[in-house]
Amino acid sequence: MADGVLSARIKTISPVHIGSGRSDLISNNDFAAEGSRIWVIDLERMFEEAERSGIFDKVGFDAPINKLLGPDQYEKYSKYSLNNLPGINSIVEQIKTAHSCPYIPGSSLKGAIRTALAYAMVMDGVIKIQEGSIGDYPRTAGKSIESKLFGYNANEDVMRALQVSDTEGVSSISLDSVVLYSVRDRSGDQRLIPKEPRNNYTFAMEMIPENTELDLSIKIDNYLFSDKNSRELNFDSKKDWVRNFPKHCNDFSQAIIDSELRFHGKYHVPKMKAFYEMLDSQLKSLNREKQFLLQISWGTGWSSKTIGLALDDDMFYYVIDKFRLDKGRNTVFPKTQRIIERGNVAEMPLGWIRVDLS
Repeated sequence: MADGVLSARIKTISPVHIGSGRSDLISNNDFAAEGSRIWVIDLERMFEEAERSGIFDKVGFDAPINKLLGPDQYEKYSKYSLNNLPGINSIVEQIKTAHSCPYIPGSSLKGAIRTALAYAMVMDGVIKIQEGSIGDYPRTAGKSIESKLFGYNANEDVMRALQVSDTEGVSSISLDSVVLYSVRDRSGDQRLIPKEPRNNYTFAMEMIPENTELDLSIKIDNYLFSDKNSRELNFDSKKDWVRNFPKHCNDFSQAIIDSELRFHGKYHVPKMKAFYEMLDSQLKSLNREKQFLLQISWGTGWSSKTIGLALDDDMFYYVIDKFRLDKGRNTVFPKTQRIIERGNVAEMPLGWIRVDLS
């Protein structure tokens, strides 16, 4: 792939959720529902109107939205609206710009690329993962491996050379720029069934919906890869991995797709299996130098966020046993997934995107 600044476009294949980092939106504190719509209220404007109208004197300063505004005022005092789902009491918020436009941070895409490169390096034998390579705590289990692959400190991390911008925000808040989906945890030994109680394992999530296009830029920093800097920073043996990142992202995605096809064939989830068959066909038709698939951000699961698929069976089950992730070799792991539901039917996974470079 050519070096330098590349224009890129993301197209979401399945809905993408990237959290805002704030607390969940709460019914009648942050949003109000009326008919088929949910209105997320601009609280500052609402309180200014309530103070002007003197309504605080009647209902108190801690009154809920439906005591401060009438249903005919929700739209006027809203920041944006969403499709309504039955029985919604809280909403997990999608990250947005200051103007309430959803976007994808560059860090989310770059983190997924980093995982794909780590998978590719391990598969190619850059390092051999042994029991001593695995840290003692889940959050730092792969720190030693990551240091050997990418660099031992921030200055010598080869991923410095790959710079990924945030996407532009979706140009305007329309009825379909951010959508509310129902996501549910499903697991089981023979069938992938919804976890109960429903309230503990079901989430109303704001997401960027499928078939949304967002523009960004990706830069490979030639200066860091110059002969002198490359030697000083120990990048000589690593820079080709970064330069060929689209290929490695596609290889990693193929491994995930193959794993998911086996999983959903075993667990008999027809729509999920059909989704991955579609994804497999799409991946095989790409221009692999200029297009790649990747699964990013929240709800995408263990396989997409680790190099677990690169481990041989002995190391795979060593990790599972060490961190008590499952009960041994007689079960499929991971057997719990977060899946978008429609009408209580498992519909599709989260976070799949296609990236086109130009």
